[in-house]
Amino acid sequence: MKDIQPIFEWALQNGDVKVIDRICIKLLPVMLENNIQLTEALIKNCDSIDVADTLYDEVLKMAVSLVGKPYDTHQEAEYV
Repeated sequence: MKDIQPIFEWALQNGDVKVIDRICIKLLPVMLENNIQLTEALIKNCDSIDVADTLYDEVLKMAVSLVGKPYDTHQEAEYV
C-alpha cells in the first residue's frame, strides 16, 4: 500500500485549480473497480490515502500527465 495524498498535494501546487477533479474523473473506472470513492473535499481533508501499488502508479501517471512535469519522489516527504 502506498499513500497517494502527496501526489494530490503536489498536483494541486503545480497544476491548475481543477487538477484534482480531473485526476479523479480520468481514473473513475479504476477507482470504482477498487471500491474507492474520492472527492476533492475528501482528498483535501485527509492526511493520508493508502491504496494498492497499482492504483498509486495510475494516479501518479495521470497526475504527471495533467500537470506536465515530473513528480520527484524525493520531495514527497515535504508534502507529508
